[in-house]
Amino acid sequence: MDVSFYSTKVHALVLKQRQDMEAAYERHSAVNAFWAFVDLKASSNYRIARGPKLGYVRGETFFSLVRAVIASAEDVRLIKEIGDAVLLSCRDFGPLFESLLLIDHVAFQIASLADDSEFPFGVRAGISNGPAKKLLREKEDFLGRPIDELARVMTVRPPNTNLLLHESAYTAAGDQLRDYTEFMQISEAIMMSASMTKGAAGPIYYREALLNRPALSAFRGAFGAWRGQQSQAS
Repeated sequence: MDVSFYSTKVHALVLKQRQDMEAAYERHSAVNAFWAFVDLKASSNYRIARGPKLGYVRGETFFSLVRAVIASAEDVRLIKEIGDAVLLSCRDFGPLFESLLLIDHVAFQIASLADDSEFPFGVRAGISNGPAKKLLREKEDFLGRPIDELARVMTVRPPNTNLLLHESAYTAAGDQLRDYTEFMQISEAIMMSASMTKGAAGPIYYREALLNRPALSAFRGAFGAWRGQQSQAS
């Protein structure tokens, strides 16, 4: 094979397709929404230590948990699964944020019943807000700054919470966060270090949602989508 000939041919093809991509990008619509990543804690380490079968079962348990929670919140959409993580979206803050609270709390309950103290079952979640381009790929996907910056925020490992809010989500949520003050406190804005933002165009700020789990368990407000489901079950 003549490598020079083949590489030149592929190069020309890619350049042509790039022109098509640039035109297509302008046609893509922008969607303004809340975005959330949820991932399974220590999934790789768990598979290495416990083996692929148990790792598979734990991963599928995580996805089952996510799907079971968001099934009641019709406005919350699962955009894609990425390894042991999911990208969710919703036009409104409340249903998505409440989904994250429930996913985290159920994960905590699962961990309390499990016997693996070295790798307790748990999730980490973050939420942001802003416009992203809807891409016309084989499967629906989105690209945008709020998703990129949220991915950076998800690298933070705070010791006291599993739930983080990008500053954009905190600002857009506004007074809605008052609905959860009975069991939750929101920290002051925290600026990520330059090394953690990996060359982002500007500083990235986030906040920690600190939960009082006994108070959350006893909470009887908000969570309208799930309270409706409870009424139907009764």
